[in-house]
Amino acid sequence: MEYFGISNKDPVNDPFIKDFNKFPFILEKDLLNTVIIEEKEMVLDNTNYHNCSVPILYEYRNNAALKVIWNGIKNGDIVTNRGAKRSLAADKRNQKIERKVVNVNGDEKSIYLVTRGQKKKLSVAKFNSGFQAEKNVFKRSLNDYTIYGYAKTYNRDLQCFEHYTSEIDGFIKMDGNDNYAPVEFKSMRSFRGATVNSFERSWNIDAVIQCRLAGINNVIIGYRNDNEMKLQRFYLDEFESNVKNSVQCSLLRMNRNMKELVRNKKVLDVHYPRGDKR
Repeated sequence: MEYFGISNKDPVNDPFIKDFNKFPFILEKDLLNTVIIEEKEMVLDNTNYHNCSVPILYEYRNNAALKVIWNGIKNGDIVTNRGAKRSLAADKRNQKIERKVVNVNGDEKSIYLVTRGQKKKLSVAKFNSGFQAEKNVFKRSLNDYTIYGYAKTYNRDLQCFEHYTSEIDGFIKMDGNDNYAPVEFKSMRSFRGATVNSFERSWNIDAVIQCRLAGINNVIIGYRNDNEMKLQRFYLDEFESNVKNSVQCSLLRMNRNMKELVRNKKVLDVHYPRGDKR
């Protein structure tokens, strides 16, 4: 998995960051601590923070930081993001697919761009709550970047690679070394108990799929009580143990819907060649 940070305020002119020391992280020894949430600087809305349904790889395809990734993308490959892939576990009606020709170092590559047809919006209250919690849980030397992980998987049915990014909440810095493990962070208003059985089954399934796609094995749950937050660390296997079959079915459905989406698009492209009226 490759990680990089994109500026929320000026992503075009501000360079990407790839230094783990500048990524949001929490020390492993602090995972059982109680965190004080200091809501001193409220975020009024989320308009200044990057929240786009267009895959990052495509949106910033001309950025030098993504040059190596684009050099490895071939004709017929799929470019998407984790949100669109997760949505395919439910159905393909809200997905949009387009054939795009991208110029990479003077060479044209024809790819399939899969996006979520409708951008997911957060309420101001939920955005502020999550932002304030993350800001106090993770040590950040830079608050103005969103971190992404890049992955590619081979689709045997379509005989091409799927290239996608996942937004990463932060990392756990392991005690005594410089190893960093990506982590999914969830903030909750009430204490659900010390085991995964305390969470709703559907919540477990969604969390496992989300983490599986991003290559994340650690989950931090933050239980809020006024301005205090108690942290609890889980491993993904704990969430997956009781929902493994449901997760597998969701992943199979995701792959099947992706296959149908791309194959239907290829059929349309054959019937309506490029340049014809549609």
